[in-house]
Amino acid sequence: MTFSILYPDKSGLEAILRAKIGSAIAEDVDIAPIADRLFGLSGADVKAVARDALGRARVDAVRVTQRHLEIAADQVAPQLDDDTFRRAAVHEAGHVVVTLQLELPLPKRVSPSSQGDQVEHVPVNSLTPTTTQMRLQVLLAGRAAEICTFGDASFGAGSGEQSDLTKATSLALAIERHWGFGESGLLWDGIATADARPAPADVRERVESHLQDAQQRALEAVCPNKEFRIRLAERLIQVREIDGQEIEAIEKRAGAMAH
Repeated sequence: MTFSILYPDKSGLEAILRAKIGSAIAEDVDIAPIADRLFGLSGADVKAVARDALGRARVDAVRVTQRHLEIAADQVAPQLDDDTFRRAAVHEAGHVVVTLQLELPLPKRVSPSSQGDQVEHVPVNSLTPTTTQMRLQVLLAGRAAEICTFGDASFGAGSGEQSDLTKATSLALAIERHWGFGESGLLWDGIATADARPAPADVRERVESHLQDAQQRALEAVCPNKEFRIRLAERLIQVREIDGQEIEAIEKRAGAMAH
C-alpha cells in the first residue's frame, strides 16, 4: 500500500530558505512564519520562493526583507484565514483518528496546510482486500471529520488530482478493475484508474458503493471521538506540526477512544 510522503518539515523549510538566501537576508527577518506558510511544498518550490524574494530585493536595492518573503510566499501558498485553517486542522485530525481506530501504525508527522494531504503515514507494503478497505477509510476520514465537526465537507476534501477523494476513487476503481478484489471478478481491463468516466455504469455503481461504505465507516469512527479530534486539531493550530509521539500523548489525555 502506498501512502504519500510529505515534503520538508518546518525545520527543513527554514534551512532551505536560509541556505538559498544566505547573507542577503535582513537581520530582522523572521523565517519561521514563512516556513509555516510553505508546509506541503517541495524543496524545489521553496527554493523558487527564495529566488523570488531575492529578485524583489535586488529590484529594491536592499537585503531580503520580511515583506519580500511574504509576497513571494503568496505566489505559491496564499495565507489561510483562521476558519479555513481550523477546518484543515480538523480534516487532518480525522485521518489520525481513523488510523488509530484501525490499529494502523501511528503517522510519522501531521501538519495542516493549504496544500492538503499532510499526514505522513508509515508505509504498508501489502495490498489485500482488507488493507485496501482500510486505506479507503483513512482517505475519507478527513472528509468525515469535517462533516462531524462543521456539518459538511469543504471542496478542499475533494478537489484536484491530489485530493483524498481523487485518490479514494482511483483506489476503488482498482478494486474493481485491476486487483480482483471486487464484484467485477478477476478480469484486468488495463484502463487507468485515474478516470472513472470510461467505466461501465455497473462498475461506477460499485465504485460509488465502496466510497459510500468507506465514508460511513469513517464517520462512525470519527464522530464519537470528538474530544480527541478537537484536542488534536487545536494542537495542530497551535504548533502547526506534530509527530507520532505527541499524537500518543494527546490520545492519553483525551481518554479511551470510542470504538
